[in-house]
Amino acid sequence: MNKYTLIFLLVLMSTVMATAQSDRGGSYSLSQDLELVKLKSTFRLQSSLNFGITRSRHSFNSRIILNLKTNHPESTPSPKISGIGVGYSYSVPSSIHWLSFFGKSDLTYQFYDNIWTANYFSEDDGYVSVASSSLEHFLALNVGYGFRVHLWKGLYVTHGINGGKFISLLDSGRNITDGVLLNGDLEHDFRRYGDSGWLISAFISAGIRF
Repeated sequence: MNKYTLIFLLVLMSTVMATAQSDRGGSYSLSQDLELVKLKSTFRLQSSLNFGITRSRHSFNSRIILNLKTNHPESTPSPKISGIGVGYSYSVPSSIHWLSFFGKSDLTYQFYDNIWTANYFSEDDGYVSVASSSLEHFLALNVGYGFRVHLWKGLYVTHGINGGKFISLLDSGRNITDGVLLNGDLEHDFRRYGDSGWLISAFISAGIRF
């Protein structure tokens, strides 16, 4: 799956959700997620603020993503807003009235301003600290499943897992060390997971439906 397919799906899902929200039927929800994402030799802890609409068993949502922590030492300090996403889920009721299950799919776009630092030896100045910065574009398409516990008067909590495919695009580096270059090269690919690959994640959330 290439980056143009992911971009097309993002536009398509945004259009579907906008159409669904324009319909006065159904119910609305507001929720907060906490998600641990695992890539190759890398993890990210992130939180999302979600707004959704539900009609019958179908739910559409949009979200703002906040990057809380990563094990990349080169990344800029967290937390900070890192992206947006849209999603769809289908609910399946159980024989227990306060419990339901769901399958879901999400498409997210995130951006990271990554900083790389090093020490450079100069015959004139000795050891000099140098740094460069690059912008990473991160697209991910996930599918997953989970369960929802219905509490009281529209309040609920959910738990689930996701898995999917990602594409990572890295812009050319730029010098941020007052003209000091490291061997004349500003590009440093810090990523342990490369340009594409697979990811898995686990999430919990709490929300209210109204």
